[in-house]
Amino acid sequence: MPIDSGSRESTVVVGAPQALPLAQKLAAAIDLPPETPATCDNLDLSGWFR
Repeated sequence: MPIDSGSRESTVVVGAPQALPLAQKLAAAIDLPPETPATCDNLDLSGWFR
C-alpha cells in the first residue's frame, strides 16, 4: 500500500505475509548465532536483540 510521506522518497507499508519471506531470505543469507530464537511470541525477538 503506497503511503504519501510528504517527501520525494516513497514509503511502502507491508504486512507480515509480505515481510516473512524477505526476513527468511535475509536470515538464510547471514550467519545468525545459534542462540537466536527460532520462534518467538510478541516482542521476544526484539528483547533478544537488546
